[in-house]
Amino acid sequence: MQQVEDLEAMMDAIIAAPSADAFKHTLPLAELLEKLVNKKATFDAALAKAAEHADAGRLIGKNSHIDALVYFLGISKSEAFRRVQRANDHYGNSSPTLSDAELKAETSLQREQRVLQEAIDREEQTKANAIAVKHAISGEKQDVIRYELEKLNEKTSISKAQLRAMAMHEATERSVEDLRSWTRTKVARINPTTKDPNAALKKRSLSIGQQDSDGGARASMYLDPKGLALLKAMMAKAKPGHLLKLSEADDDRRTKAQRQYDALVEILHRANTAQLPARSGVGTIVVSLSAKDVCSLEKSGAHHRYPTNIGVTLTPAEILRLGGAKYDFGVVLDPASGRPLHLARTQRTASLYQRLALFGSELVCTKEGCDSPIEDNDIHHIRSWFDGGPTDIENLTNICRGDHGDNNDKRDGKDNMGFMDTDPETGRVGFQPADKGQPMRFNNSATAQESGGAQTRRQHWPEE
Repeated sequence: MQQVEDLEAMMDAIIAAPSADAFKHTLPLAELLEKLVNKKATFDAALAKAAEHADAGRLIGKNSHIDALVYFLGISKSEAFRRVQRANDHYGNSSPTLSDAELKAETSLQREQRVLQEAIDREEQTKANAIAVKHAISGEKQDVIRYELEKLNEKTSISKAQLRAMAMHEATERSVEDLRSWTRTKVARINPTTKDPNAALKKRSLSIGQQDSDGGARASMYLDPKGLALLKAMMAKAKPGHLLKLSEADDDRRTKAQRQYDALVEILHRANTAQLPARSGVGTIVVSLSAKDVCSLEKSGAHHRYPTNIGVTLTPAEILRLGGAKYDFGVVLDPASGRPLHLARTQRTASLYQRLALFGSELVCTKEGCDSPIEDNDIHHIRSWFDGGPTDIENLTNICRGDHGDNNDKRDGKDNMGFMDTDPETGRVGFQPADKGQPMRFNNSATAQESGGAQTRRQHWPEE
């Protein structure tokens, strides 16, 4: 306890005056603090696994223990997910590695080999965990190892668990960057031994980050040979002057990377406007603008951003750059609740117009604190379709897949699961906890406050 008080005092001292003497005086305790922080990474993994065993999501009316970690610890969902991944590295993933069909198709020899390999992997896992605890391997190093091992193909000469134990041992002496290089080199050397023809196909991926302050976002992808060949062939056309008018071609000052990006965007634009096979769908971008917004475009300014159904905000210039739509849609909202006008259906599936109406009203998932854009979400019957709930706009809202799975349609309080409902006083959609004595909770996130419904309600209820 005295050490903790000493540490706090030294932290306060160096924060107040970060001098050379303070550095020398504080360094021993700083090293101790860093060791404790590093050990916390393994503690976090253990807590995440314990939360899984406790089915902790039920404590807050959710299916996932990841949501419980977010709620109780105040961390982001991505951080909670990292801790769960780390927990799976340490203690194994409870999800079955083989499907029932694959298990039935196994021969007795294959089963014996699999059971033997699983036993070896458990032993290696225990060895790696002991190193992590003894040497307080930081979360950053553990995450580097996991990230690099994700590139390991199946059926290699050394299993992922075995290579992880080797990498954990190297982590005791190597820096983060050196450890990344060591692990990446090992994976590259081991991978060529694989005979799996679909190794690259299984690793195909595309991820898009959040918009930054300039409105853009980073993206990363892993291409299988087909995707790589197609993209390289497309990019080969991006010579100086590509996609420019003849009068502009000679003065093309774009970098090669910018030309390639412009070529890719042109291809995406053409694909988005092309006639696709039946039922394959067309990617549509819908911009949320109120009549007040349209009248005050000049006042709002060229840099003001407007929300869309895909969660990307756009300025007027960027909207024009996308090209005009063939048809315009308008949604008129009730001034008090911000809910859209009546649009009825006799079928279970919401119509395009109803989806557009919900987009104009809600913009994002209506569960508290969720910013998932409507394009990624499900249209949910507030009163269940199976319980006689109609597919009328008054009985519809949009919620993300995760929150949809957490909704208790029976409204019986089972497993502490609540449900989406309409507030009888305001007409606004929100979440009703399982304990009906608790008040409804509404989505007042910054993104939700940009919805047409929120803007309309503010005109009627300025204090909201």
